[in-house]
Amino acid sequence: DASLVLVLMEATFVALMWLALWFSFKAFRDWDDYRRSRRMLLIGWLITFLGPIIFSCISLRFFVDYGEAGSTSKA
Repeated sequence: DASLVLVLMEATFVALMWLALWFSFKAFRDWDDYRRSRRMLLIGWLITFLGPIIFSCISLRFFVDYGEAGSTSKA
């Protein structure tokens, strides 16, 4: 069902944003360890920017059967 797929995609997107925020706080907490802080920020940045790109590459046509909804008729 398309609505279930959309809900799961939104829930995953929200979870990724919370995960990116967690990595940001973890980097802030370890700011005196430059290497670790930089790695945490990089992971959070990758999650923030690659998550939406990956979702935009997934077509809903894989999950939804449009059937007759895509056909047109002549009047």
